[in-house]
Amino acid sequence: MDPVELEAPVVVPVVALVVVPVVVPVVALVVVPAVALAVVLAVAPAVVLVVALAVTLAVAPVVALAVVLMVALAVVLVVVLAVTLVVAPAVALAVVLVVALAVVLVVALVVALAVVPAVVNKNAYADKGNLMYQRTVPTSFPGQAI
Repeated sequence: MDPVELEAPVVVPVVALVVVPVVVPVVALVVVPAVALAVVLAVAPAVVLVVALAVTLAVAPVVALAVVLMVALAVVLVVVLAVTLVVAPAVALAVVLVVALAVVLVVALVVALAVVPAVVNKNAYADKGNLMYQRTVPTSFPGQAI
């Protein structure tokens, strides 16, 4: 037999029995994960940057607007609450005091201008002997001898 002819049929079973069981697991357990990790590490930053850019350009303005609107609403609610609890009662009290003062002044004015003179005049003229009430006829005139 020719030695070349003997080697050929022996090489295939050796490759099939030794190389394949050693190389396939090494490739499956080492090379494929390493390549996959390299691909992930190469692609992941680009994906993260694209997602971050999309979030920054699309979501961030909406979130910022929502935050601004919530803060503005909170400020409006605090101001309304402060006005309701502090300013409104103070204004209401001031209005009540001003109206009460106006009523007191009007009553005092009416009493001073109408009631007091009427009472004073009534009491003054009640005595018929009062000289202010009596009509006096002068018995003499200036320059006339008595």
